[in-house]
Amino acid sequence: MQEQSRLITEVARSLVAVAPEGWTGIDYTTHMLRGQQQARLWIDTSEGRKGAFSGDDTMPLMRELRAAMYEPGKGTFYTANFVVTAADGSVRTDFEYDAEPDWDMVPGQYLVDLEAFPRDEEHRPEWLRARIAEANAPVVPEVDSRPDPELVAIAEEMFARMPGGEGPLTSRELREGLGVLVTRQSRGGGKLFVATDRSVMFSSSAESVEQGFERFLAGERYRPSPQQ
Repeated sequence: MQEQSRLITEVARSLVAVAPEGWTGIDYTTHMLRGQQQARLWIDTSEGRKGAFSGDDTMPLMRELRAAMYEPGKGTFYTANFVVTAADGSVRTDFEYDAEPDWDMVPGQYLVDLEAFPRDEEHRPEWLRARIAEANAPVVPEVDSRPDPELVAIAEEMFARMPGGEGPLTSRELREGLGVLVTRQSRGGGKLFVATDRSVMFSSSAESVEQGFERFLAGERYRPSPQQ
């Protein structure tokens, strides 16, 4: 508890440090998973409420606080809110352990978070169970679907410039509409994951689809230029 109190105080101080002179209140909300964080900071002044950016110290401190507040079997918070009042220096906090964060996040990140902060079954809300089930679903749908031809074309163009033979290409749509997987059926052919934002990731033939997909979800991809 002492460590939690210390970190809460440090977070509040880091928020006050970025507030302009004459501030009257601070309202900070952050959604968090292992490796993912999204925050919103509002500062009240005599001219009204304005959006702001938190300082460099706030997010690392919040990650420490989230780890410190982990309870074995129960988990830790997904959303935290800090309200700081200048008049009396009070700090009010609220930590949400069970409600789904209001953001767009791929289900695989919830599985990563659950591995870092395990929860017993009775402490897994229905929405979390659904996200975990989605994360454990096959990388490609069981039923054939029509992958986006523009995304497939990006992979075809890249394979045409890569060594590895002239083997045929097969394409499948990734789950959750994340993009397409294009595989060259030849010795050493490999695989290309192409996201809906046109970024790509190469996966060698020695790497399984599941292993490549994990790296793809983690953001290990780049946006090719026409010259590449």
